[in-house]
Amino acid sequence: MIAYICVATFILISISLTSQANSFSTDKIEGVNFIGPYEAILEPNMIEDIKKVNAEWVSLIPGAIMSRTSLEITSENSRVGWYSKAEGIEKSIQLSQEKGFRIMLKPHIILQKVEDIPDGEIDKTDNTEWRGSYVARNETDWKLFEENYRNYILPYAYMAQKYNVELFCIGTELREFVVSRPFYWGQLIEEIREIYKGKICYSSNWDGFAKIPIWNKLDYIAMNTYFPLSRKENPSLNELKKKWKDVKMPVLELAMKYNKQILFTEYGWRNVDASAKEPWIHRSSSDVANYTIQENLYQAFFESIWQEPLVAGGFCWDWNYKAVGITDTNFHINNKPAAKIIAQYYQ
Repeated sequence: MIAYICVATFILISISLTSQANSFSTDKIEGVNFIGPYEAILEPNMIEDIKKVNAEWVSLIPGAIMSRTSLEITSENSRVGWYSKAEGIEKSIQLSQEKGFRIMLKPHIILQKVEDIPDGEIDKTDNTEWRGSYVARNETDWKLFEENYRNYILPYAYMAQKYNVELFCIGTELREFVVSRPFYWGQLIEEIREIYKGKICYSSNWDGFAKIPIWNKLDYIAMNTYFPLSRKENPSLNELKKKWKDVKMPVLELAMKYNKQILFTEYGWRNVDASAKEPWIHRSSSDVANYTIQENLYQAFFESIWQEPLVAGGFCWDWNYKAVGITDTNFHINNKPAAKIIAQYYQ
């Protein structure tokens, strides 16, 4: 009896999702997150190469460092390369548009390294490891951080409007900031809409999308898709597809609740063993390349959720400005077998 009720509920939800999705465009946003050079050496062919996977969109990523002591947000730091600074982003917009790409601007902030804190200064982040976990210690610090974030994000809103960029992401993986300060974010969205007339989104992390209180003020429910899918070193395609059935239902239900499409601002997996276990883990020097699991992960994604009408599309993480070597085990998709899967679905 319980099994019957569960199946019936699933069918009713599926029918409701399908009915609601019929009002949305079926023209997918087919994009890649483009990682440009550290130095000012960007050439048109570096962006032209993105067409190898039939992408029509490029996500460009302004970057900045958040000071742990002053809570200042600045790109004037040795960890921020030319590409992530305003000059590099502006040049990338121009070249991308020359090549016929549509664009999303998706600013990222990175926490200052703890070891870079000057002696005697107080760490106002209490050694927070990830930007999404940062919570200010008091109202004064909240106000300071909010003003610093506003000063960081608004110039990119003006840049997006200047170049008629199609989509502007107002923040990336700032879970506790958004959950704790919804009034601030509501005001910021209103201010950005006065400046920028295109569509806007906020990029939630995979583990916090249901908690975000501002979805009703945005044009998409946007998220990064680093869901844990398997603890195995080499899960099969069928195992991954089965897991996606569980993962995708709350995502699609949220889209139905707000009557908005889901946009995957980042989706991607490394070509290493167990990359489905904790997909957010970055490079390790000891990793050995495993292209099969990466292919299975991309294939499962496209077969399981990409085709849903409630999915507006997404941006692969990531495409590097230079060709990667055969032993590369980072997220870069250039020239790897999985790139053919992206090209197939984007075509």
